[in-house]
Amino acid sequence: MTDPDEQALWTPLANSHATAVINSDRHNYERWTAMDANGNASPTGMPEFVVGTGGHNFDPLVGSDARAVKTITNTTGALKLSLTTTTAGFQFIAVDGTVGDSGNIPCQGNGTLAGTVTDAPSGAPIAGATVSYSGTGPDGHPVASSTTTDGTGHYSVAGLAVTSYTVTAQA
Repeated sequence: MTDPDEQALWTPLANSHATAVINSDRHNYERWTAMDANGNASPTGMPEFVVGTGGHNFDPLVGSDARAVKTITNTTGALKLSLTTTTAGFQFIAVDGTVGDSGNIPCQGNGTLAGTVTDAPSGAPIAGATVSYSGTGPDGHPVASSTTTDGTGHYSVAGLAVTSYTVTAQA
């Protein structure tokens, strides 16, 4: 995030677990470190790519910022992305075929499904209940499994793709 006006865009992107931000508001190539919604460096944040390298007059870099990991000026090229369910591979490729920057970004799309199963009439937690969940993953394939509540009626499943799930409990 290099402009205070971008703050309104970053918060919903960060809250939605976006993997990266790509824009072309300046005419050069810049890759910024992963940042949280406030523009602070964060290993769970989103890197920003500025890719305004389509041939228009190039902009000079003004000042310096420690969050800028890689900058390339006066080079026409494109950003190539190779996306999987777990990573976003990137390469900045100049028109002469030279790769000026490359790497992989882990996708931010994993979350935790958690809750407590209680008895409706009494509100008492139910230990040993089977909690089943199902949904469609980001790759379009079905996701379905189950877990069991602990002694306090709580369940938690980590590492799930961020999507909508149908959850049912059976005691």
